[in-house]
Amino acid sequence: MLFLDIVLFFVGLVALLWGADKLVDNAKYIANKFGVHPIIIGLTILSIGTSIPEIATSIISFTTGHADVAMGNIIGSELVQITLILALVALFRPLKGDRKQVIFYGISMLVAIGAALFVISDGYTTWFEGLALITLYVIFIMYVFHRDHSQFEKEGKVTAKVTKKTSNIVLMIIFGLVLTIVGSKLLLNSTVNMANYFGISEFIISVFIVGLGTSIPELVVSAIAAYKGQSAMSVGNLLGSNITDPTLSFGMGMIFAGKTAVNPAATSSIIFLLVVCLLVVSLFAWRRKFGRASAIFAILLYITSFFFI
Repeated sequence: MLFLDIVLFFVGLVALLWGADKLVDNAKYIANKFGVHPIIIGLTILSIGTSIPEIATSIISFTTGHADVAMGNIIGSELVQITLILALVALFRPLKGDRKQVIFYGISMLVAIGAALFVISDGYTTWFEGLALITLYVIFIMYVFHRDHSQFEKEGKVTAKVTKKTSNIVLMIIFGLVLTIVGSKLLLNSTVNMANYFGISEFIISVFIVGLGTSIPELVVSAIAAYKGQSAMSVGNLLGSNITDPTLSFGMGMIFAGKTAVNPAATSSIIFLLVVCLLVVSLFAWRRKFGRASAIFAILLYITSFFFI
């Protein structure tokens, strides 16, 4: 039944996002309890945290033979974040970012997307290619930490007071993990059923529906950061997530599956995504801010995707 699949889609999405939120919050508690540097928490737990829905969906989709859902979700999430979400936040409050940082993270994002394109260009993926993408992400994180090492040392290590019991934190992490897995499974099954019902490919419905849904954490985090006047954090979250998804999220799914055929539509879609990202980053770097005119341009780019994907 279509109605039941729609209900299960939203139930799965809520469970996925809520579970991811519990995982991230309690992972931060653990990190603070043991005095992990706040910058390290930001580079790992926070940057990966908003991509947990994509990571979970990627793993479940690849391991159950629905790679199209994983690839469509990642491409859709990338597209939504760099156009629609960036635009919505900018319409609410124009974003400003340091040109050097925008260029650095922008180029890193283009390299990450380019790496994903290279991996699927031969028509299939392997666990080894997944490992290569994950390695690329780890190298990026290590480089960022090394590049800003002096800033990290200056800020020093902070040990936050954590009142929660470790046992309770661990239980909540397990609870969050179970919710994430169950939510991913419900999201996958309902997506496949809806695609079959409407006669639409799993890839297309994943790009425009699943990708939009799993990008909600990035929208929330970026909007809150912009509201608090932290536009650099808002921009960093969106660009950072667009580095995580095509490398870590995509790679995690591939590493759990064997040799998997790639939908030809994924290759042309990533090329389109690459062009869109290049236009947005170039505009941002050139104007030094992302205002309402830029936001309207980004929305038009998203609308254009309906004709090219």
